[in-house]
Amino acid sequence: MKHGEYPILFRRQQVLAIREGRKHQTRRPIKPGASRERSPYGGRGDRLWVRETWGIANRKLYDRRDPRGIAFAADYPPGIKPPGVSAWRPSIFLPRWAARMVLNNRGTWIEPLGLITAGEIEIEGFAGYTRAQFFETWDTIYRGRGFDHKSKPDVWVVEFFWPDLNLTKGDRK
Repeated sequence: MKHGEYPILFRRQQVLAIREGRKHQTRRPIKPGASRERSPYGGRGDRLWVRETWGIANRKLYDRRDPRGIAFAADYPPGIKPPGVSAWRPSIFLPRWAARMVLNNRGTWIEPLGLITAGEIEIEGFAGYTRAQFFETWDTIYRGRGFDHKSKPDVWVVEFFWPDLNLTKGDRK
């Protein structure tokens, strides 16, 4: 069976949580009219390439499709840009060749958002959050798109692991 690759967007805080080994699961609302038979995030064994906020740090390298020409916002404190980056670009525009993180999908399924447990909130990267705090964060992201938690949306639950995690832990100061 051939496995596929699928893009997945993560915000700065989520990228940091993955890199620190605190995030292994994510939930995404199912859009009205979308297929429930096929997840836009693939399934077990597929790969998820992470789209994150980025900037062009070196135009010559970027034009040659050299990842060293890219800087990532998650590597810098909020509001700080490295030399050469004039503006951060939204994660949706990160090209596949520039993605630095590829996650392995352990499984994808559908469930109501309201079924999330305390343990799942923790592996979502929100250790110490109550359900109310998790839903408040969810609403900050999704309310404007019609998926606030009170509407009881069904969600894609995606469980994943980052195979490079153990390699990067030793690199951090």
